[in-house]
Amino acid sequence: MKRVILNRAISFIADITYLFDTLLKWLHFPLYIELYRQEIWSRSLKAMGDNSKILAGTVIHGANSLSIGSSVVIGENCHMWANGGLTIGDDSLVAAHCTLTTLTHNQDGIIYRKTTFSAPITIGKNVWLGYGVTVLPGVSIGDNAIIGAGAVVTHDIPPNAIAIGVPARVARQR
Repeated sequence: MKRVILNRAISFIADITYLFDTLLKWLHFPLYIELYRQEIWSRSLKAMGDNSKILAGTVIHGANSLSIGSSVVIGENCHMWANGGLTIGDDSLVAAHCTLTTLTHNQDGIIYRKTTFSAPITIGKNVWLGYGVTVLPGVSIGDNAIIGAGAVVTHDIPPNAIAIGVPARVARQR
């Protein structure tokens, strides 16, 4: 009888321990992963300001050429080719699924993969790139600009502009 009670008590303690351990992992593990991801990015990038975040699924090629200001948020599943130099100013928001590329190919080349060249991208302070925006090499986006979802930015956008479309055109000033 004592052995049955002891086995049940051990089983009960094991069950409680398992549930508690599972609960702790469920509550704290995502936080740990997020902190780890931010630490890795801050060590990999050319510069990363305070309170900036790069969310899950973002891929950055040439991270050592990417400078991010303070309080910048880069949304989920963005792709960045920063090899040619990419700067994102303070307080900017890059929504999910954006593509920023400083690399392209010479369209007059015979074999395109052998004609890669780069041009820097500069994104000013307090800029909002909407969902799915694409920014091509050599573009500067001025401070306080908004780029509408799905736009393809092929040329410079002035400060305080709202640009939309493919290719992106200034719709109005803020």
